[in-house]
Amino acid sequence: MRLRPYKSCDAKKIISWIRDEEVFHKWGGDHFGEYPISAEIVDNKYLNDNGDCNEEDNFYPWSAFTDEDGVIGHFIMRYIHASFSFISG
Repeated sequence: MRLRPYKSCDAKKIISWIRDEEVFHKWGGDHFGEYPISAEIVDNKYLNDNGDCNEEDNFYPWSAFTDEDGVIGHFIMRYIHASFSFISG
């Protein structure tokens, strides 16, 4: 298994895991509108809308994949509080 940044071609596989409305809401439905969801909605949210993050450079979608199976997982990294800074001492 390897990780790489999300690509548009991953959206179709990601939405295939959202098989019903309950899974949709657990996955993040409040951020994606109405069920059913489309690959275009996911792709637009990730690539054009910065994952609804107000701050730039704060939204990082990733895909896990294998050469044999293609995309097998997906996650997002983001800062919870963009103004948070580490204190060193």
